[in-house]
Amino acid sequence: MKHSLFDSIFAAAKLLLILSFVCSGLLACNSSQNAVSVEDSVLDVESLVEVAVQPVLSQRLSDDMSLPHQMLPSGVPNTYDWFQVPRLGFGNYPGEFSAFLSWGQAYLAAGTEPVDNVRIQMAHLNSYVLDSLDMRWYVLQSSSDVAGRHYREDFVDDVNKPADLRTETLGSSVTMTPGYNFHFWPKHSGRKGVSESRIAGVISVVAARLVLDDPTGPDNRDQAQYLMSVGSDYWLNKLAGWQQWTTNGDVGIGRFSRINNDWQWFTMHSLSQQQLGQALPELPKLVLEDKVSD
Repeated sequence: MKHSLFDSIFAAAKLLLILSFVCSGLLACNSSQNAVSVEDSVLDVESLVEVAVQPVLSQRLSDDMSLPHQMLPSGVPNTYDWFQVPRLGFGNYPGEFSAFLSWGQAYLAAGTEPVDNVRIQMAHLNSYVLDSLDMRWYVLQSSSDVAGRHYREDFVDDVNKPADLRTETLGSSVTMTPGYNFHFWPKHSGRKGVSESRIAGVISVVAARLVLDDPTGPDNRDQAQYLMSVGSDYWLNKLAGWQQWTTNGDVGIGRFSRINNDWQWFTMHSLSQQQLGQALPELPKLVLEDKVSD
């Protein structure tokens, strides 16, 4: 009886020892898998960005994703869900898409025509990402200048043509043409690699204002009803071509607001109201000529 009890105790201890090794192995395996998951996740950021609590920027971001468009963009069908209001698309959840690109779009206001001697100047098409790994803000994509083309206002069949782009002291400017928008993207930065597990928030911005085509000519800027909206896209990968919106989808589309003679920021974001009240990325300073209006 004593011998049998000793054997039972010994067997139980041996089993516990084996189980401890198995559990340790499983934990190590799970830990290793997590490490691989983190290592395999992608976020092609450019740099950390300074942050601060900014009530004015917070309000602008909130307005640009909640208020109706200041004026309706010309030629956009009323069946499009961004016809009258900004809206969030994929937001922080790109799914199978693994690349990112900032963009903007300038439109004539509905029922208006291009105005002589007026150009739209654009600068600092930037996007920022809140990395879910460390909850810090990074510059995901930045470009002081833009490239782009005139597209059909409804984007049907991707019909487009060259734009009259002119290099400015800061950024570039473009003239508008009837029946077409001006759709643009970063001039000095291609698509950025992203993973859904790394995205806790996205902000895209661009600065714009009206300038004269010929500084010695008439100043007709008060007659120009030109609109600006900014957003960004997720793409299937860095090289995928456009295929009727099957290879890309937007993070969101910001509010259309009228462009005026002073620099102002146009924005889009995927943040919660709580996040909007926290520290946000500090935007570039436009110090060459005019101060950006709030």
